[in-house]
Amino acid sequence: MTLRSSGTSPASSIFSIAVFKKDIASFPLSTSVQGTYASTGLPTSLILASSPAAADPEGRPWTIGTTIDGKGASLKGVEFAVQGPFSFLPGFWSNFGGIANLTLVDSNVDYRVNGAATAAPTATGNFPILVARNESASLFDLSKRAVNATLYYEADKFSARASIAYRSGYIDAASDTGNVFEGYNSSVNVDASMRYRLNDNFEVSLEGVNLTDEYRDRFTDLAADRNYEYNHFGRTIMFGVRYKM
Repeated sequence: MTLRSSGTSPASSIFSIAVFKKDIASFPLSTSVQGTYASTGLPTSLILASSPAAADPEGRPWTIGTTIDGKGASLKGVEFAVQGPFSFLPGFWSNFGGIANLTLVDSNVDYRVNGAATAAPTATGNFPILVARNESASLFDLSKRAVNATLYYEADKFSARASIAYRSGYIDAASDTGNVFEGYNSSVNVDASMRYRLNDNFEVSLEGVNLTDEYRDRFTDLAADRNYEYNHFGRTIMFGVRYKM
């Protein structure tokens, strides 16, 4: 269910509010379970001879990745959006304009996760057993807060825009290693571009992506927030020329 209210003005400005609520009956979910090697139905010939498990495949528990039907989820939120030119300003300032939106979302899912491990004795030694339990958390790949804003300038020959995007942290997997969930911490990205039209045929452009050199910060275990990946992609600057026949 989505309810939306919006208003416009003669200057092409728009302000809108959208309230939404969804109930998801079920969805595919990647998870892991522990069981015997025989329970997989796979031949033992697939186990490398150099593996410690080759001599006795059934002498230890196996962590098995699989896909199950999720139990469903509830989702509700609100989105505020505004956009329009600054035509009320004098002179060249009237060529500026802005676009902004704010999204707030609350979701709840009961996941089946494998939490902290306990040692269990077997014929060949002690091996960790992952303790399965139900855990409530947000829907995968969904941030609770997201903000986007763009400032632009539009004239006959020249145009430019700068954008900033904020996204709060979110989870995207249950984790198969005994950690409870994994995902990404919050991020802020800044991009900008400008174009200049030399004549009816030629246009040059300059674009910058990730100008603040934001790293991608991935964690494992929602409670412990242990670093999993810290990827550096750097800034990207692109120059272009376009010719129109």
